[in-house]
Amino acid sequence: MTGRLTPQKGYPYLLESIKILKERNLKFRVWIVGDGENKEELIEKARALEVLDKVEFLGFQDNVFEFLGVIIYMKNNV
Repeated sequence: MTGRLTPQKGYPYLLESIKILKERNLKFRVWIVGDGENKEELIEKARALEVLDKVEFLGFQDNVFEFLGVIIYMKNNV
């Protein structure tokens, strides 16, 4: 996912979805590209949900287009 790490983006829902996928023993990785006021809170939520092994917070990237060739690309707003 790419975008600002802010409340209106709904990243906590993504993290909860990742937990469900992990519980189903699916093989996947999620890259979260972006920075924002909620980054540390989201990292803590990922830790609490025990999904840090599936999620990588990449921070701000100059060229997000190199990440757009993935099999599934999610963009969300709440």
